Amino acid sequence: MWEDRKRGALPLLFGMAAAVAVTLFVLGLSGYLGEETPGIRETMSGGRENASSAPVTAEERLFLDVYYEDCAHTLRTEPEDRSAYLGKSEAELKAMGISCSRTESGALLLSCREAGLCPRDAEMRHIEVRNEMLAVCTGGAGTTGEVLYFLPVTIDRLPAEWQARIRENSLEFASEDELFEALDNLDEF
Repeated sequence: MWEDRKRGALPLLFGMAAAVAVTLFVLGLSGYLGEETPGIRETMSGGRENASSAPVTAEERLFLDVYYEDCAHTLRTEPEDRSAYLGKSEAELKAMGISCSRTESGALLLSCREAGLCPRDAEMRHIEVRNEMLAVCTGGAGTTGEVLYFLPVTIDRLPAEWQARIRENSLEFASEDELFEALDNLDEF
């Protein structure tokens, strides 16, 4: 009797495993491609005869999305200096690491990735525990910023609120000046 149930359950288990594998694959692709920007189509062909050979023109409205890998922020700008893109085809832009698409309004959207932090996060500082020491790092809390220096104090000497926020990876400062001001107030610890 148990053998009959095992034989009947085997196709069901394979089917469930296949469904899970397909779901993970689809989710993995959407995570790899990043968050979708509303109103974006995947081709440059909106209004172009041949998208892969038509060059970027001076008359086109152009946006540039830069995805910063260390903080996972995307910054959209309308570049003032378009010379790096003018006259380039989609194939040439792809060779430069830039993907092309069109917005719903027909504007050309160029997207690329950059290592590092976005300009806002590059100014921020956060404190985290590294090798049992307190490190001041670039970027906001939760980013993979570089260690600037280590503090000459252990975490257990800090106020309870700071300890909790450091352990939760949520203690951040808008600038290095703000960090120094906060550290000056901790002199009594």
